[in-house]
Amino acid sequence: MLPRGYSLLFSLLLLGGCAPEGPRREQAPAQEPATSEVLVQAVDATTGAELSDAEVTIRYLARAPITLDAAGVDRVPSAEPYRITGPVAEDSLVLELRLEAPSYFKLDTVVSVARGSTAGPFRLAMAPRTDRRAAGGGGGAPTGGRTPAAPPPQPSGAEDEDRTSLLAGDRAFETGDWRTAAGQYRRMITPRNRAGAYAREYQRALVRQGIAFINLGDWQGALEALQEAVAFDFREYTAFFYLGQVQCVVGQYEAGRQSLNHIREWLTLHISEAQRPVVFALLDFQLGMCSYGEFSNARIQADLDRARQRALGEFQSFMDKANAFPAMPPEIQAAVGQAQRIMSEIRVRDPGPF
Repeated sequence: MLPRGYSLLFSLLLLGGCAPEGPRREQAPAQEPATSEVLVQAVDATTGAELSDAEVTIRYLARAPITLDAAGVDRVPSAEPYRITGPVAEDSLVLELRLEAPSYFKLDTVVSVARGSTAGPFRLAMAPRTDRRAAGGGGGAPTGGRTPAAPPPQPSGAEDEDRTSLLAGDRAFETGDWRTAAGQYRRMITPRNRAGAYAREYQRALVRQGIAFINLGDWQGALEALQEAVAFDFREYTAFFYLGQVQCVVGQYEAGRQSLNHIREWLTLHISEAQRPVVFALLDFQLGMCSYGEFSNARIQADLDRARQRALGEFQSFMDKANAFPAMPPEIQAAVGQAQRIMSEIRVRDPGPF
């Protein structure tokens, strides 16, 4: 889901626009209680099939109605949908979920169901911790990258893999034909040697496929392509940057922060010295956007306060780095305007020490 006022950084940079603002939530009047039911199903993000682990731990907490004391934790078979029910007297039941399985990264998300209705089963894609990946794909509307830029095509090595679809995807990507690019990248041959030259080309193409899906508004397709990209051992920091953005957009805040922080913690040496000031500034900006997403969706006061302070601190760190540039790069200048607007909004809702 796209929180109010949230836009991907590269939508801002290339298109100069933001996501349209949605209406603020209003307190719904009390109604006759009716049973609402949500069904969720954990699946492997790379295959769409059931998890390799036999069981998954599901934790949930009711965000709305705020008066509904509903919380729980269960370890259940991963191959079966999990059912959560509760009587609701307001318009909807909103649940915060965390899914955990030994072979996968934790997944944090939010689901909702209208009063008296059944929703789902929601298929919640969990990213494997191993290198078990299949060729990715998805469906698809707008964004692209300036900094970090989409990895450029690399010259072919001696390997004999058929690069027809990869090269066709590159040509469509360069012209902004996102749907054709995404479709061609889906047809790429999976590398037989994950350490070879073609594997590196394949990984970079997966990043461009993720960008194409972002431009098509297909967050699940982007998520799958970028998760496959980071499974390779090549240190492609743009894969983690875009993955972190998408994870935060779809509500996987913890995973998104991990992906973004991975760049600073592990990939610094893989970023040129000339690029580092811009990349690290934009990391702070994107972390602030991730916290702003949490702030926009928070329904519990403790969550609201934590996300508020975190977002303001991260945006302030970004502003400090932005103001340190002798001549502010265009992408930084564009992000400054959005950061200032968001910080003003947060302060209006709760004037604080920042």
